[in-house]
Amino acid sequence: MPVLKLLRWSTAHVPAPVRRAMARLKENGRAEFRIDLVTWTSEGDLLLSGSHTPQSLVLRHRETGREVTVPGTAEGVRVPCTRVLSFGDEIPLASGHWELRDAVWTGRRLPQRRIEGLHVFTPRQRGTRLVLAVTPNHAPDEKGPRAQERLQSGHYAGRRALPLLDLVVFDSMSGRAASCNPRAVHDELAMRDLGLEFVWISADGQFTPPSGSEVVLAGSRAHYEVMARARYVVGNVRMPRWFRKREGQVYLQTWHGTPIKHLGLDIEAMADRREAAFAHIRSDTPQWDYLVSPNPYATPILRRAYGYEGEVLEVGYPRNDVLYRPGKEERAAAVRAMLGIPEDKKIVLYAPTWRDDLRFSGTPQELALDVYDARRALDGDHVLLVRAHRNARKGAGWPRPDAFVRDVSAYPDAADLLLISDVLVTDYSSAMVDFAGTGRPVVVFAPDLERYRDQVRGLYLDLEEKAPGPLLRTSGDVVAALRAGVAQGADEAFRAEFCPFDDGGAAARVIEHVFKGM
Repeated sequence: MPVLKLLRWSTAHVPAPVRRAMARLKENGRAEFRIDLVTWTSEGDLLLSGSHTPQSLVLRHRETGREVTVPGTAEGVRVPCTRVLSFGDEIPLASGHWELRDAVWTGRRLPQRRIEGLHVFTPRQRGTRLVLAVTPNHAPDEKGPRAQERLQSGHYAGRRALPLLDLVVFDSMSGRAASCNPRAVHDELAMRDLGLEFVWISADGQFTPPSGSEVVLAGSRAHYEVMARARYVVGNVRMPRWFRKREGQVYLQTWHGTPIKHLGLDIEAMADRREAAFAHIRSDTPQWDYLVSPNPYATPILRRAYGYEGEVLEVGYPRNDVLYRPGKEERAAAVRAMLGIPEDKKIVLYAPTWRDDLRFSGTPQELALDVYDARRALDGDHVLLVRAHRNARKGAGWPRPDAFVRDVSAYPDAADLLLISDVLVTDYSSAMVDFAGTGRPVVVFAPDLERYRDQVRGLYLDLEEKAPGPLLRTSGDVVAALRAGVAQGADEAFRAEFCPFDDGGAAARVIEHVFKGM
């Protein structure tokens, strides 16, 4: 009998999800949200009802680690699937699996999927947990590899025979944003009123297109249509493998950074994991009509790394124009206000790049900077902005936002963050060059310099010899430097070599060359 009693109260036989829920309950000291009813509202929100309704509920994206916090109300928790507030914009939840933290499912039946805009939202049960699965809203004849092959060989091929349109297609970061150099080119074109129409490719509906532009979902019939008939194609990474530039089309490749780390065909580390990318480079690069280079240092590297023999526009980066143009102070004030940062706070932007080995293995990337140490030293007169690279999967240790630290990984355009920042802390990112031109200080925080240089990626720039600011190896040293006040920016020699065209006019120079016949 005592043995039976012991077994009855042991947790050994309890399913793992329930044990984890019990552990969280003990740790948090509060009851979990017990959801017994899930319904769709007329606005397309997912309404979660039950007992112990929390003040807020966290949804965590399983694949990327991104978190969204939703407030609780008297009726329960409303998940605004298509209207998540993100830095002043309303965007849908990204595709993937969103886990509901600190909540258990106790109901009997979940509602059917719901189609809203560019997405399909499907509530699913995983043990005692609820997961919201989000997928792109492709038509039946657009779903899956075979459907895509049929569209490429049929629809796309047929549309290539039709006349070209006075249309510009913009694709930034493979449809992940309306940002970077393509956005700056777009904005300059829009001001000139050349009679062109604009379309942005969206991989997942995660941005609102600029005013006067249309957006099409990647992999849709509309995507193939515009790629077949656009007179101009503008991108900052490679186009889809199926894209074949036709006669009369102009392909402008802007790229997206001064080469600090090895790029393209120059990457030797983990080469066996990159064969598909190398093949894609070899098929895409010969289609480029123009390649934008930010400076004389970058031009020969970009040519070699991508095997490019065509015309290079060595005119500076359009994305950096906002850092120098008239009206930058007003724009900076607006960004500060939108982020809720008081005027008397100094802003430190921490923007590390991604690690290839972690991405290949699916391992989360934790912060090298000790945010808690930084808080102790800097809280009161500083705000720390933390921005993950788009290729990094955030680990569970990433800090929750508060008055001191803000996660700006999802902010649409990094140029705005550079514009408002007083100090940049980065490792091997080209952001150090973008920021150096402003004259404000850069701290190069490279705790894994030897490993990154020799095993993970490789570096063109010898940071020990030519960093644009102090090269520090420990988090403690970085925090101490920030507390003491890093006052000096990159020296004149660095700016002369890397930032000679940073004057606010790069986009205009690109357009005057590429669109000169308009």
